[in-house]
Amino acid sequence: MIEMSPDVNGNLVVFFKKETTSDEIFEFARTVVGIPNPNNNTGHASLPGMMTKVRIIVNGYEGESINFKPNATEEQRAFVKKRVLESPIVYKVYENVVPSKIKDL
Repeated sequence: MIEMSPDVNGNLVVFFKKETTSDEIFEFARTVVGIPNPNNNTGHASLPGMMTKVRIIVNGYEGESINFKPNATEEQRAFVKKRVLESPIVYKVYENVVPSKIKDL
């Protein structure tokens, strides 16, 4: 069983800018940390190395807590992090933290 919540450590914790819309967050999930399904515009799969992704809200900021598979390579982790950091809707990124314990948002 995989435990997921804002009280569980996230390998990569991402918060979006306050003005980010739900549509932009959906597109982030589909094209930044996901790979769109070439057969339709709604489905997507997570990037290689990712295990779980859960939506979080901390101090009024929406975000996602991402955990990697135990066997994820450093290259896979770096690829996900690079894509996240390059996204124009991302406000802050943390590594290996419990989202609910973040105090500097």
